[in-house]
Amino acid sequence: MNLIREKKYKPDETRERILEAALTLCQTHGYANASTLDIAKEAGVSEGSIFYHFGNKSNLFAALGARFGERVVAAMRGDAQDLAELEPGIMITRSFELAGKEGLIIQQLGLPSTSPDTEAFMRADRDVVVDFIEAVLRAHQKLGRLDDIDIPLSASLGYAAVCDALMRTYNSQEPVDRDRILAETIRFVRAAFGYTPSDATPASEDKTDVR
Repeated sequence: MNLIREKKYKPDETRERILEAALTLCQTHGYANASTLDIAKEAGVSEGSIFYHFGNKSNLFAALGARFGERVVAAMRGDAQDLAELEPGIMITRSFELAGKEGLIIQQLGLPSTSPDTEAFMRADRDVVVDFIEAVLRAHQKLGRLDDIDIPLSASLGYAAVCDALMRTYNSQEPVDRDRILAETIRFVRAAFGYTPSDATPASEDKTDVR
């Protein structure tokens, strides 16, 4: 029956159904109950379709990670038309707000801390977000700012710092001072990127005094 149903789907639709099924199963039943067979049944396709479109389960989770990365990017960007409108205070605050609202990605999907699929997911998520950070930094360089920084390295290190701060805030078993961690993270990343107070763009979301 699944094979017959699958023939009605266009390739892009089949791929989308698989991704949505993997997301649904992880969110509702956890990663442990999201085998390729479970995902195929949820999507209404054959298990072979997963391997045809993604090659293996890790590639499937990499595609899912890239999708989550795009959600983070959309949250950081907001309605900004020009990337030069953005700076660490804005982007980091929005990242904290997203994590506070939805939880950390690994928590949302019940991903184990160590597994090839988790590594593939997180690497793809990271690549999308770091690429966006690089684009923001280049937009500022065009305005004569941040001339002396290594953009790829700075973007990677900034991403790592924010991830650590998010884990400290939203994956702690003990009460934490969210505002203090947010303010210190913004201060640290701004300094690491070489921003001066005049470079920092005011934003309604950034209500913490970080100067």
